[in-house]
Amino acid sequence: MALMTMVLGMGVLAAIGARFYPQAVEHWYIRQLESANEVTRKLAAEKLAEMGSVKAVPALLRVLERGSDTDYFIQKPDYVFEALKKVVGPKAVPELIQLLKHPEHGMRVWAEDRLKRIGAEAVPILAGSLGDKDNDFRVKVLEILGRIGHDAGAAVPGLIDLLKDKEGKVRQEAANSLGSVGPGARAAVSALLDALSDEEPLVRRKAVWALGEIGPDAASAIPALIEKLQDPHPLVRAAVPSVLIQLGPRGPRPDVTPELLHALKDPSGAVREAAILALPSVLADRSVALTAYTEALSDSRVQVRVRAAAALIALDPENEPAIVAINEVLPQIDSELFYVVENVVKTTKKPVLALSGLIKATGARDRRLLERIIGLIESLGAKARAAIPALKVLLDNTDPSVTSAATQALSKIDPEWMLKP
Repeated sequence: MALMTMVLGMGVLAAIGARFYPQAVEHWYIRQLESANEVTRKLAAEKLAEMGSVKAVPALLRVLERGSDTDYFIQKPDYVFEALKKVVGPKAVPELIQLLKHPEHGMRVWAEDRLKRIGAEAVPILAGSLGDKDNDFRVKVLEILGRIGHDAGAAVPGLIDLLKDKEGKVRQEAANSLGSVGPGARAAVSALLDALSDEEPLVRRKAVWALGEIGPDAASAIPALIEKLQDPHPLVRAAVPSVLIQLGPRGPRPDVTPELLHALKDPSGAVREAAILALPSVLADRSVALTAYTEALSDSRVQVRVRAAAALIALDPENEPAIVAINEVLPQIDSELFYVVENVVKTTKKPVLALSGLIKATGARDRRLLERIIGLIESLGAKARAAIPALKVLLDNTDPSVTSAATQALSKIDPEWMLKP
């Protein structure tokens, strides 16, 4: 019956005349989206998608609101979303922006994704909506502009204005969006410098980050950023070292080295870690570097000790204190930091000094981390004989990938291990 209705409708439309036919067909299909018949709605949605009908967006959205479901795409008709994907383009940006206020979370998420995909063509209208009185809505628009990134340059003037907004979250997201635009936001350098004094630490932190993303065009901010190493909040101080590196030339940097060395004594572990990460790029004096990194091997923060050891091994592959420090922290290492440890063990000329730590680390519960630990032990070859008992224990592991890795390591360390008790 639904198909017959569609065919009869098309026949009526054909009689209207070629001049008005496309508009009449579009209007008729839109009306069919209100049908109580699912097949009719589906056929209408497919035809409207083929036509690229932006006018159909509100009606398609109303189809999604049918029923009692109120969360994401659960029990929502897929054919509507398929149609919207084809129909929703730059011309539908105003409708998508309005969807950001939709009561259903899933609809808001979908609209955000489509706006991000449209990209630069959506930016002018998104920027024009930043004057809305709804702060949550403005924050969401700013987040979308941030996701659009470098293509959101047209929004820079409006973003600069929002750095002085009365709402802290709005100022924070404005700074974040400017950073996401990158070098194209160079006009915001002065405003971001002012934002370094914002009362909210998260705004100050984002301003620091944004200056770094703008790059060399923000080099004039270096003196102010050095002052931020004394900011009362550790989150702000921790953001500074990497940005100082981003804004300056490669190689020795006497303009920032003393301050970064001083930051190694900061009460915040996050700040000390940021400093130890930045120093190898700018510290030219080998003697000063060796002293600073060696002292950092005693830091209370594991991440700082690992980074210091990596810096020392890069300077001196035979540095024993560095590999001993790695050996001591290995049982505490997580997968995120293990790649640094891995590089140190592979670079040092004395990797066997880390063996006892690697053996203890075979107690790790993270499967992927455990496999990498086994692989590192295997790389030591015959020098890792002391690890054979620990590897044999792993043969009883319930994960076949772990037992396989352990078997391979055993064969590399001692090809005749199976013949021995």
